[in-house]
Amino acid sequence: MSDLKILFQLDWLIQRFFKRFKIDQPDSIKSFVRTYHEITKNVSHSTYLINADLYSCEEKRKILSGIYSQKSVNTMDDDMIESLFKEAMFKEIQRLEHDIQNFS
Repeated sequence: MSDLKILFQLDWLIQRFFKRFKIDQPDSIKSFVRTYHEITKNVSHSTYLINADLYSCEEKRKILSGIYSQKSVNTMDDDMIESLFKEAMFKEIQRLEHDIQNFS
């Protein structure tokens, strides 16, 4: 079984779950197959994948407060927001790398 075949099956499985549980599939859900192709063929010019380095300080504040439940981000200066955001991204990358190591 090839890697691409697994990605197609994952895309199919996710669509099936949405249908099974009668949930409308959001447009923002990314396809595994398309993501793979964007990473391998078009990584430098892609708008499909996010680039957290391009986020404004206000966007970083929203992410820190919404996803990471950081309190009082509105009173912090931009340097502190930048530091907290980099720390959060670093932890996420470490967590993902740990997951990949366990999978391999």
